[in-house]
Amino acid sequence: MPANPAALPTSIRKPPVRSSGLPRASMASHPYAPLARLSSAVGDGPNQKRRSMMPPSRPADGFLSASANRSDGASNGKTPQPGRALTSTRRSSAFGPTGGRQSTLAPSYGSHTFKDPRPVKVPTFTSQCKENIAGYLASCRAQLSLSANWQASPTAREFQDLFRFLATGLVGPNYPWGKSFEKDCLSILRDLHYPVLDTLSKTAVTAPGSHQSWPLILAMLDWMVGLCKAQQRWQDPASVSDSLLCRASELSLQHPQLEERLFWDFVSETYTEWFESDVEEFGPAQRLLEEAYEYERFMSDKLKFDNFIEKHREKVDNLNHRIEGVGGAIMDLVQRTATTRQHLANVEAEVAAQNLSPDEISRMQHDKVALTQQLQDIGNKIAEAKRLCHDQEMRATHCMDECDKHLDAYDRLGGRIGTLGVAADPLPSSFVRVDYSLNMHLGAEDAQAILQSGRSKLETIRPALDSYAQGSRGQVDKLCEEETTLERRHQDLMESVDNKREEVVRRQIRYDKERKQVDEQREMLKEEKSEHGMAISNLEAEVRGNGLPQGGVVQAKARLDRSKMVFDSLLQKTQQLQVQALTELLGHVEAISSCKSRTEESLESVMRFAERQD
Repeated sequence: MPANPAALPTSIRKPPVRSSGLPRASMASHPYAPLARLSSAVGDGPNQKRRSMMPPSRPADGFLSASANRSDGASNGKTPQPGRALTSTRRSSAFGPTGGRQSTLAPSYGSHTFKDPRPVKVPTFTSQCKENIAGYLASCRAQLSLSANWQASPTAREFQDLFRFLATGLVGPNYPWGKSFEKDCLSILRDLHYPVLDTLSKTAVTAPGSHQSWPLILAMLDWMVGLCKAQQRWQDPASVSDSLLCRASELSLQHPQLEERLFWDFVSETYTEWFESDVEEFGPAQRLLEEAYEYERFMSDKLKFDNFIEKHREKVDNLNHRIEGVGGAIMDLVQRTATTRQHLANVEAEVAAQNLSPDEISRMQHDKVALTQQLQDIGNKIAEAKRLCHDQEMRATHCMDECDKHLDAYDRLGGRIGTLGVAADPLPSSFVRVDYSLNMHLGAEDAQAILQSGRSKLETIRPALDSYAQGSRGQVDKLCEEETTLERRHQDLMESVDNKREEVVRRQIRYDKERKQVDEQREMLKEEKSEHGMAISNLEAEVRGNGLPQGGVVQAKARLDRSKMVFDSLLQKTQQLQVQALTELLGHVEAISSCKSRTEESLESVMRFAERQD
């Protein structure tokens, strides 16, 4: 390194200057701490400003967030760096929980159930999934203990081995698998944003070889295989497009992230030494970084000079082209001048040969001027006639466009009223014989023929349409009268229905009143029956106690029988009255519903006819 830092070019970024008396700050306290360590002071003078290693137009973590939206399934959305060789003893997966077995990523889909669009239970689809999985395992040379029947009905152990193999390529080999494989499986699928996770349950994961679970499990494994293949293609050096996956030497000098990539390579190479060996100075790496920045500056200046030279070459070419054009114009003028001189000499020779007098020459010049003026007037008249003709053509074109619009409107109206096309209601026989179509060739040259054809069709169609309009107006008036009649009938029916409802209410009130009376009579009969029972029991007791004659017992039984007969007759009358009231109520309800349905049908028919007329 040079002894005087100020002597270096200002475009070269200086290494950080650390004081040996200060304690060493930890780079693990913040994920972007290496960026702050590489700020340097350019020069030691009072007029020199402190400038950062990162461009001021980009944030400090711009190169880290450049590919943050590309999920690779192994670093929580960050692009993996091939130059980083961190030797941590245990790396927690970004998809795996670090404590409490909770996922660190929130699912990007909603809580609603998403239906799987794939035909998971179709034999063709399942066979294709099996071929994809088997082909991927063969291409990866997977060392899995799978039986020959694993594609038809795998065991739980085989499914777990296969899932762990695929998940290792997506979430990393250091994923902390727990004791419950079902929870780990569903958690990984949730973090990988499996679209139809709701179709899988713990039962399906526990028993994957069942007839109901295996098609869903097979579709899920095929989806993971596709994800693994996409990750392999993304990390393929032959097709990589992310600048953070390439070395800085592989990027062009015009790449917008070249400086960030150089800085990232420097941090990747020195971080392990700083973290493990407690190294404070990185002389070789800093020299390489300075040389890379200086080379970048030189190549940038070279590119600027090349562009400057190319620009001046273009200017020289344009100037030569213009000079050639001017030279050609000069040669053309020289040739025209020579031709004009030759023509003038010929004219002078002809004039000298004719031996004209000055008066004749003057008269001929006057005639020439007059003819020239006449030619100019004729040219002006021709231009005016062309302009008028063009205006007439434009007006004719506009008129033809308006005629096309009116013809389209006529066709639409004819389709609506039934004169053109297929109508819902057929026309009367008197109107069918008339041809209502207006088929005219508007692009014909003879406007009089178009006008004559239009007038002839107008003489034929206009009276028929007037007759049709009069008939339609008559039908509309008739329908309006029918509508008025139906409305009047509807009003009468509504009044009748209201009266029936009032009658039903009155009968219901009377029925309730009579039923209440029947209930009261029933209660009275029950009381009388209980009293008669008590009287009979008393009489029987008296008979047994006092030895009454048999005639008193017979009279008491006769009174009891009469009371029972009266009760039965009242009960029968009550039941008959209840049945009669229910029958009348049902009849009124049926009459109301039938009247309402007939009214609705009539109104709907009137509305349909009115819509057809509109």
